[in-house]
Amino acid sequence: TNMVRGIPDVLFFLFFPLAFEQLVEFFRAQAVCSPVELAANSGWPPCAAANWYLGTTQYLVLASVSLGIVYGAFTANVIHGAMRAVPHGQLEAARAYGMSPLQVAWRIHIRQMWIYALPGLSNCWLLLIKSTSLLSLLQIADIVQWADRLGAPNFTRSAGLVHPDWRWYYYLVLVIFYILLTYASEKAFAALSRWAGRGMAVANPA
Repeated sequence: TNMVRGIPDVLFFLFFPLAFEQLVEFFRAQAVCSPVELAANSGWPPCAAANWYLGTTQYLVLASVSLGIVYGAFTANVIHGAMRAVPHGQLEAARAYGMSPLQVAWRIHIRQMWIYALPGLSNCWLLLIKSTSLLSLLQIADIVQWADRLGAPNFTRSAGLVHPDWRWYYYLVLVIFYILLTYASEKAFAALSRWAGRGMAVANPA
């Protein structure tokens, strides 16, 4: 997780699908390409039959896996820190009451871990939402790409200029959409935090 967190998101987002695609083509080449074709072709793919044509669905799956690996590493680090933040006295008290290791882990350790993990998980979730705008780098027509296409100046020979540059309006709609999505996410995580804090002692702010 430390190594993945240190790699720029865009670099990993571009590298993983390309590396996976070429790895599949390499193994396909061993099965469908003749030795003559492998020896004669110095480019990529090794032969025409080994070329793997990916559609939007395949690219979307690879993009989801890429984002899952990157932000899964951040999430794992958040949960690891939250597990360590639970006071050890709580765990020792549970053992003293005769709880089994599984009961201590599930009812005490994991139960109290969420109150420490949710703020960090909220940040990871919002970063993940922002990173979905990178889908257009993998030839996926996402809402950012459609906003750019629809708002760009449209000119045809028969009708002339259909409309000028409207991208500013489309981008403004996207900004409002992401603000509303962030607001809804914050409300959801606030509700989860209230649920996680039920029955836990809270220090008196006074």
